Order: sequence, then structure tokens, then C-alpha cells
Amino acid sequence: MRHRQFWWDTLINYIQQNPPLFIELVMLSAAIVLLGFWGVTLDWPYLVLSLSYAVGSSCSCLVRGAIAPDPTFRLPQLTAILLLVVSFFSFVDLLGYL
Repeated sequence: MRHRQFWWDTLINYIQQNPPLFIELVMLSAAIVLLGFWGVTLDWPYLVLSLSYAVGSSCSCLVRGAIAPDPTFRLPQLTAILLLVVSFFSFVDLLGYL
């Protein structure tokens, strides 16, 4: 029981210390799950929703980086830009199916 309490306290502390990062993590997790559903069913609404979550998370990461820049660690911003580019081209590709 003590072990479970430790993990719960750690999660609550993490959420309180950095809420935007937690929301980005939730959005990226939802995007990955929906991408998995799309991979199994090939229904395009799953892909659209997954890409939407990825774009939202990427924009949040870029805004957070612009408000409070961290000069020593640029990997999240580069990953967010890459994810935005991939999402943009995926949305353009999906326009052919509508």
C-alpha cells in the first residue's frame, strides 16, 4: 500500500509543478492510442483526431518554449516542429479522401 501512495504522491507533485507539460503528455498519449486504433481499423476519423491532438500538443510545447525558453535543451521544440510538419502533410494527404 505504501508503494502505491508513493506513486500517487509523485504524480500529484508532477502535475502541480508543471501542468502544461502534463497536458502535453496526456494529449500525446491520446494521439498515440488513436493512431493505434487507426492502424487497426484504417478509419480516417481516428487519424484526424490523432493528428489534431499531435498538433495541439506541439503548439503547446512551442508556446511554452517561447514563454519560458530553456537555452540548454532545444529537443522538445525541434520535435514539436517536426510533428507539426508531419501532421500538416498528413492533413493535406487526407484532403484527397474527402
